[in-house]
Amino acid sequence: MAPLEQLPTLPAMAALERAQAAHPALVAARQAIESARYGVAVARANRFADPELWLSRGRDVLGGERQDVTAFGVVVTVPLWDRNKGHIDT
Repeated sequence: MAPLEQLPTLPAMAALERAQAAHPALVAARQAIESARYGVAVARANRFADPELWLSRGRDVLGGERQDVTAFGVVVTVPLWDRNKGHIDT
């Protein structure tokens, strides 16, 4: 029986990991995954409208007397039917 030939040595695991980390297709795939995650985070954040503040100042005449009037308010949109879930794929 002939002696067995020596098998070639495998590259070190660190070298393989470096090669994988630098491979353009894998880099692009990782960036696509990260971009998709950010897209989902933005879609979730946009489910609710931003609150609005308003301030009004004017003059009013009541009973023949002129008065300065100041008003302020907060507007919050409550999505009862449209919850903006269409942009989030579950």
